[in-house]
Amino acid sequence: HLDLPTMAATERDYFADTYRFESEATVVSFLVIPAEPTSAAKADDSTHVLILNRTIFHPQGGGQPSDRGLVVRETGERVEFEVLAVTARKEDGVIEHRGQIKGGGEFAPGDRVVLRVNEAARRLHARLHSAGHLLDAALKNLGRDDLRPTKGYHFPDNPYVEYEGSVAEADRDSLLTRLNEELRRLVAQAVPVATSLTDGVRIVAVGGLECPCGGTHVASTADLGTITVTKIKKAKQSVRFSYAIA
Repeated sequence: HLDLPTMAATERDYFADTYRFESEATVVSFLVIPAEPTSAAKADDSTHVLILNRTIFHPQGGGQPSDRGLVVRETGERVEFEVLAVTARKEDGVIEHRGQIKGGGEFAPGDRVVLRVNEAARRLHARLHSAGHLLDAALKNLGRDDLRPTKGYHFPDNPYVEYEGSVAEADRDSLLTRLNEELRRLVAQAVPVATSLTDGVRIVAVGGLECPCGGTHVASTADLGTITVTKIKKAKQSVRFSYAIA
């Protein structure tokens, strides 16, 4: 990220409502990073970095991709900024929106802007992330407490969760079948997804199983549709469960 002075942490409005796709904010800082000087570089190859006082854009992290969308100044000269990537700075909690201005113009500190998150992508990311958590709950319900989740990859291309522990090769087909049956049962139950704060840590409960998490999630397991574990395989010192949603 950029080497900038410490700022006040960005208010994370996406925590309050996964299904809020439009909001307002105030510009704190706007920077232009020139493209690397090459023979093919053009002026519009520059990257713009926008920092706001609050945001509904979820940054990449916790195994979840960042939101995309638009930030628009609608008063005075219209300025439209396409958000292509969002990152959070660990040291001060500031969220950087990276992308490009569309059609010219620039922001100034104090500008009031409208944020519009890509709704389809947000809904998909929330379903993928919650599905990974529901997989944890299903394994626990099947008595596999010996498997401890260590890594989640909740991207659309090939989502999976890795667990510390092992599953004997001879048991994998049986476990996969029982797991998919349990996932169908939990989805059909329409269990509400709950969030809370414990000692400043955000806790998310999916399928009744609590876990610290900073991601966006569905409102109920019924919103997940069909979750299918497609493969169980050994991955170094862990076991990987790949899944798909439909």
